Amino acid sequence: MKTMISAEYISLWDGCYEIVTACQVDVVTGVCYPEMSTLEDAEEVEMLEREFIRLADGTEFEVVDDGDYVVEDLQAFRQAIGAKD
Repeated sequence: MKTMISAEYISLWDGCYEIVTACQVDVVTGVCYPEMSTLEDAEEVEMLEREFIRLADGTEFEVVDDGDYVVEDLQAFRQAIGAKD
């Protein structure tokens, strides 16, 4: 099984503005590696509402920032992608 998968990394700002970038997610640790946004509009946002990843099938998982961007519910994420312990 692959140890990294591709997903979309979404940060929701000011209640309605989404910044979407590609990311790689480590299947074992849940650490996300998003690409940096190049949108100039990103400089205009003020309040970060939430950050999450979206898999190709549309399933979403919240991400927490504890120094790294990490999938909050790693067990559910691993189950959704069919990872074995």
